Amino acid sequence: MNFWRRKREAGELRQYLLGTLAPSRQENLEQRLLTETAVYEELLATEDELVDKYLTNQLGEIDRKRFESHFAVSEDHQRKIVFGKTFCSYLESISSKYESLAVKEKPAFSRRPLIATSIILTMLVMALVLAWSIYKKQTQSSVIKQTLAVTLVSGSNRAEGTSTQRLSRPPTDTVLAVRLEIASNDYQKYRVELFREGQPVTVFDPLTAEPSGGHFVLTVNVDSKLLDAGDYVFKLSGMSPSGSPELKGQYNLRIAP
Repeated sequence: MNFWRRKREAGELRQYLLGTLAPSRQENLEQRLLTETAVYEELLATEDELVDKYLTNQLGEIDRKRFESHFAVSEDHQRKIVFGKTFCSYLESISSKYESLAVKEKPAFSRRPLIATSIILTMLVMALVLAWSIYKKQTQSSVIKQTLAVTLVSGSNRAEGTSTQRLSRPPTDTVLAVRLEIASNDYQKYRVELFREGQPVTVFDPLTAEPSGGHFVLTVNVDSKLLDAGDYVFKLSGMSPSGSPELKGQYNLRIAP
């Protein structure tokens, strides 16, 4: 990927993450995120850059408001922000600790300034390596290997004649990105409950709807380990101001062996 293309795509990804990308370009970008590893990795890097600039007060007022109202509502993004704050606080505490130590030991360190500086730098590097390893473990657990995607349209149950979309069982160690289409975005937050043969499997919340091609979509990422052969129902509810779920629709999916 050449420099000009990367710069252009980084701008689109930034707009996408801040909720300012035009709907006509957003749908194409989302499809590429599901199929192109390089673009998805660029998205993760852009997320890290936005979090870093937010925590260090490098975002303008408009972008900062968009960051807080759009980017920060995602659960994954909230984890990155919390980690970033923790990491910054940790480095500040380490720096303060060794600055205090340097003051207390001023006579000794004044005689050997290079040794004192080396000790401080070594401790800071060790702290950085430790924090980075923790961060990688956290992000690896949340990184989605977008290998398969499916779009479902809301309908009533199969007994009333609604067709059920069929899909072969996803490979192991992958994630199925399920895009649930809705005609209108009536709630700020949504909740999706996944059932298999009438039995609850897992719950996804809080979720936000994104515009896409004249309608709205919510994306839930289902670990393939949860998907055995059988009939599944995704029940979508909007969260009322009181916090109680209000059923908005359900989506049927059959996983073949």
